[in-house]
Amino acid sequence: MTKQKQASVELKVLQEKLKDCPDIVQRKVLIDGKTEAYFINISTMVNKDLLQRDFIRPILSMTLEQLSDSKKVGNLPCGDTTLLYTTQEVLTKILMGATAFVCDKLEYAIICSTTDIEQRSIDEPETEKNIRGPHEGFVEVLDTNLSILRRKIHNSSLKFKEVTLGDISHQKVVVVYIEGIANQELLDGLYNKISAIKIDALPAIGYIEQAITSHPNSIFPQFLATERPDKITASLLEGRIAILQEGTPVAMIAPVTFISFFQALDDYSTLWLHGTFLRLIRIFGAIFIAVFLPSLYVAITSFHYYAVPLTLLVTLAESRSKVPLSLIHI
Repeated sequence: MTKQKQASVELKVLQEKLKDCPDIVQRKVLIDGKTEAYFINISTMVNKDLLQRDFIRPILSMTLEQLSDSKKVGNLPCGDTTLLYTTQEVLTKILMGATAFVCDKLEYAIICSTTDIEQRSIDEPETEKNIRGPHEGFVEVLDTNLSILRRKIHNSSLKFKEVTLGDISHQKVVVVYIEGIANQELLDGLYNKISAIKIDALPAIGYIEQAITSHPNSIFPQFLATERPDKITASLLEGRIAILQEGTPVAMIAPVTFISFFQALDDYSTLWLHGTFLRLIRIFGAIFIAVFLPSLYVAITSFHYYAVPLTLLVTLAESRSKVPLSLIHI
């Protein structure tokens, strides 16, 4: 349990800020049969069984004198219990899914983590299929994503540096790295850039990328986006740094090189010689498709149409007949 210096949690101010929020429940109770207190939470974001069994029932069995003793409050059976001394901190915790017990006779609010948020299953990303590796992907819940990484790297060197961004949304962003492998100077610079971001909200992780990009005018991307935990794991073991954001399954990897964008996860499951060969095919195949195929199409359909079979040529001519501009002008 964490403890802070004395301040004040103002119940009336808290209730005023939560006005016109029908999804927020403010359950009124009496302590010692005469002192008013409230349990406040978002009804759609809490585990009601856990809330009733491990938080509401034990508190109602305590007297006001016992609730005023922080040591006795620490014996509550609810696993994650915190004492907060400011109204804004209490409000933030409630909006994140916790339950608060607030009483004007107490100098602090008792916060219990009873979050139970609906989330989709951990399925393989549609855009990043894998043949020989695991078939799971990140989801929108940040705690779930961090637990997936913990399952893959059973080492205390796996570290998470957390920062809250968004003056309105208050979203968590986590910088993930392996201590002793990642470059500490690069890590500190990246974390300081993220911490310095001033923005109302982060609808997507691309907002972070735009804010911390060192060369915004570069035509080459400087971060690699992925939804695959195994890709993040491999990058962390190579000394790279990952950035995860609450509310999105997409994570970013930094630093990256040009070759990183041609690397598939199956390359890790094959011999280095085969993986290198496949990567070279992707690079030269992409260059050939981008440079030669458009020019070959224009040359054949406009100048060397006799090289096209007659049945196909008729089909092409019919499809082009309704286009006002010629292929060369397009």
